[in-house]
Amino acid sequence: MKAKFLWALLLSLTLLLPDAEAGRRAAAPDEDQVVNEATPADAPAEKKSRKSRKNKADEEEAAEYQTVAFRVGLWRVFTRGMAAKLEREIPDPELLRSNAEKGDVNAQLRMGLGTLSGSLGFTQNLKEGAGWLRRCADQNEPWCQTALGIHHLIGRGNGVDLDDEKGAALIRKAAESGLPIAQFIYANMAWKGLPGGVPNEAEALRWFKTAAEQGDVFSQNQMAKLYFFGNLVPQSKEEAIRWAKKAAEQGDGDSELLLGVIYLNSAKPLGDPEQAALWLKKAVSHGEGDAAYHLARLYFYGIGGATRDPVTAAQWARQGAEQGFSAAQGLLGRMYFVGMGVERDVKASIHWLVRAAEQGDALAMHTLSATPPRGGELEPEAIYQWVLLCMKHPELSNYDGMESHLKKIKKELDGVLTKEEKAEGRRRAKEWRARQESPPQE
Repeated sequence: MKAKFLWALLLSLTLLLPDAEAGRRAAAPDEDQVVNEATPADAPAEKKSRKSRKNKADEEEAAEYQTVAFRVGLWRVFTRGMAAKLEREIPDPELLRSNAEKGDVNAQLRMGLGTLSGSLGFTQNLKEGAGWLRRCADQNEPWCQTALGIHHLIGRGNGVDLDDEKGAALIRKAAESGLPIAQFIYANMAWKGLPGGVPNEAEALRWFKTAAEQGDVFSQNQMAKLYFFGNLVPQSKEEAIRWAKKAAEQGDGDSELLLGVIYLNSAKPLGDPEQAALWLKKAVSHGEGDAAYHLARLYFYGIGGATRDPVTAAQWARQGAEQGFSAAQGLLGRMYFVGMGVERDVKASIHWLVRAAEQGDALAMHTLSATPPRGGELEPEAIYQWVLLCMKHPELSNYDGMESHLKKIKKELDGVLTKEEKAEGRRRAKEWRARQESPPQE
């Protein structure tokens, strides 16, 4: 079993190489053979029907959550854009109210946002906040139109009812007036299919590009991603770099991260480890902890001709791991086990691998699934849990030989573990899946 653990560890390290995608295949294990294996294949039709209805209800709940999350996300984007417009100094509430009553649209906007959120010295009052936004929106103030429009998409009540048509009309009006943040938000709505449910990709691209050309950092970042992934436009890393640099020059950490990843993972002449390191370090300085993981990969593997430096790799992996990034935690765990860049420490290895696996990191799960079931740092119930979850993981199922390898590990565990240990492993696997599928609590 120890040899299998070493094999799993080495495979996990190999799968992190930039060209690992070439080894993937498209086959997934039968869902009923994994976590729910306690259910007999010949279960009564009524039980299967209840399960089908429950699955449908779960899917509908998940879809509804995604819809609500998208709409709330629009508001978060708006507030990020709004932060640059609001003054740093908190205005005198009474003076603000007085100016708002006189028809000052900027004061009305601040009154609306202040009373909606309970900030700027005001007590939260949703009805009053909606009223102030409506008053300045009626004066064609685009920020107010955008804010009120998003509230119609969310349907907060107290004077702002759920009304997709009205919300979209207000946001489009603001977009047509030239407000970049409204253009970005409307582009996302068109891509999502709001209102009406039918996506309009041409409209989405038009508004993304219009806002990006005006210097909107959100839209420049989005254009970079569209070209990088080939969504709405033909895939082009060169165009992705051009747009990402525009956003990165404004200090956008996500665009700096994207630049680093492109330079890191591209073949020459586009690939450039020095440029990758430059942009990834900038991204880290702007709070993009995931960039630390890519820096760790750069130095661990010597990607693109970079000098291999396991010690520096471990330092970056730790920085990303301590910020909670699962890929960095998994890499650090594997480095601790083999003693590369750090002193070998199996206990520390298991600690970081478990933290990564709990977040769904496939390679960490795979490494844990092959640990010795007796006398090791991980209890047998946990090992069985990770084996079951690995057998169902979509990323792992795409690797040649992985399915048969995992089945072999499970067969060996079935012959070693007690009935109670396996039952506990199944219970833990089921609970883990339930946690992953539950919408996060706001």
